[in-house]
Amino acid sequence: MPLKRLPLPVMSMIRQTRQTRQIRKIQRTRKIRKIRKTQWTRKTQWTRKIQWTRKTQWTRKTQWTRKTQWTRKIQWIRKIQWIRKIQWIRTTPVFL
Repeated sequence: MPLKRLPLPVMSMIRQTRQTRQIRKIQRTRKIRKIRKTQWTRKTQWTRKIQWTRKTQWTRKTQWTRKTQWTRKIQWIRKIQWIRKIQWIRTTPVFL
């Protein structure tokens, strides 16, 4: 049966089913990475101890002691990365 003999709605239906459409589907996902950054700092304190002794004359004895203190600083860095996924979907229009 030639196409011209069909009624008009059926004609347009046949014509439209032939063409395929492409739809772009974008998916966005985010990836969060946590990075730990540690910084160490040290603090040294010196103290001196003087002792006086007397035998024939006064003599002094100096003793040095040191105290080191370590402190750490932890920093959390959030890194967000966006991932774009483009998908091409081929659709044919469906007419009911």
